[in-house]
Amino acid sequence: GDADEMWKFARASGLEATVWRDPGGLRSGAIGAVSLPLTVVLDKNGHVVWRRDGPIELDDAKMIRALTGTK
Repeated sequence: GDADEMWKFARASGLEATVWRDPGGLRSGAIGAVSLPLTVVLDKNGHVVWRRDGPIELDDAKMIRALTGTK
């Protein structure tokens, strides 16, 4: 599934990643999800540095910069 692809991407990129699923939608509303899937990149302090509501491409340049901490 999509979570498996994200894990493969993270491992290949040398990144730590956590993939959360919310099948009942209980937490989606609490974080203001407008659509699913929702992808959020947090910095080491838990601040959102990148967010995408809806499908993503694993080669999205802005997401990669957020994941790697590059400008």
